[in-house]
Amino acid sequence: MGYKFGFILWIFVQRPIFNIWEPQRFEIANRVDADEINKKMFFYFNLLLIMFAFGISIFGRDLFRIISDKTFWDAYKIIPLIMIAYIIQAWTAFGNFGIMYHEKTKYIAVGTILASISSLIFCFILIPYFGSFGAAYATILAFYIRFAFIFKYSQKEYRLYLQWIKILIMMALAASLYAISVLVQQDSIVVSIIINMLIFISFPTLIFIFPLFKKEEKKK
Repeated sequence: MGYKFGFILWIFVQRPIFNIWEPQRFEIANRVDADEINKKMFFYFNLLLIMFAFGISIFGRDLFRIISDKTFWDAYKIIPLIMIAYIIQAWTAFGNFGIMYHEKTKYIAVGTILASISSLIFCFILIPYFGSFGAAYATILAFYIRFAFIFKYSQKEYRLYLQWIKILIMMALAASLYAISVLVQQDSIVVSIIINMLIFISFPTLIFIFPLFKKEEKKK
């Protein structure tokens, strides 16, 4: 039940954006301003990804209590981990451009095989100790191994200059606000939704306040 929420991020954020971005990035590759466009695109892509993942995570508990039986309610705890895994998967889809551009897709196959083997090993090690959380941790680790491998070889073919520090700041803000939402959990669904709505709104507000945008971008 918790894992299914990961597909929401893929269906509503990654897939629609990549339906447009996938063909355009090949056209942009030879432009003089390609580096700047890729940099901005990755930043805004992550802004949407992290904001949606954060929203799904903090409202997950309320949603489970509305739509499911009591036995499923604890599944909300696993949602943030699944969101992290699917954010990493989105990074892989964005960061594989060099491999796709030079048609060296064998690296994607190798990365996927490495992820599959890693997933089995990590599940074998972690599930006996952490249960379903162990499976989630195994997913994150396997997805990260695939990303690291594919991104490394892709950068050799076509270098992307990405703003990782800004991305990590956004993730840290989302994680901190999620921790606050857990600390102030309410039994009343209505009260809980109101509080979580305020916490959710504070995320883009803080993103705007932090020095992540240039003045021109803030005006836009």
